[in-house]
Amino acid sequence: MLAETITAIASAGGTAVIAAAGTDLWTSFRDRLAKLLGRGDAETEQTILRHLQRTAVELPAALEGSEAVRGQLEAAWAGQIASILRALPDDEREEVARRLQELTAEVALRSENDGYLAQAHNHGQAIGRDMNINSANGGYSAGQMFFGSTPENPPQPGQTPPA
Repeated sequence: MLAETITAIASAGGTAVIAAAGTDLWTSFRDRLAKLLGRGDAETEQTILRHLQRTAVELPAALEGSEAVRGQLEAAWAGQIASILRALPDDEREEVARRLQELTAEVALRSENDGYLAQAHNHGQAIGRDMNINSANGGYSAGQMFFGSTPENPPQPGQTPPA
């Protein structure tokens, strides 16, 4: 694997650490990253978890002072990830790099959607951002609904529905 490739993957990993910290995906990301980089060594995994947790605790206060701190923290994590990748045998490096790319891509996707990852199944509808549905003149609106029969019109505002 080329040095430039390792650097790019590690850089994306550092960015993902900072992007995930403080979001709803942090716990899952943190645990998965530590397991991936720890490669089955419980002590290494715990050390990485401690470093990740320290980053998550320090990040909010650090960012109040300067946006440059964000870049420094990203670079620090990129350096740690690159060091771990470089120390691996070639075949293991390829696998860890591939899995790291998958993990960072997931964080990037959620970051683009303000931390939300919309997924739809079984003909559902997934909305990654705001969705506004309006109705007028006593009608009803839905993004996508299937009715077994035609629903009755809802009552006008201020009217009591029929019993």
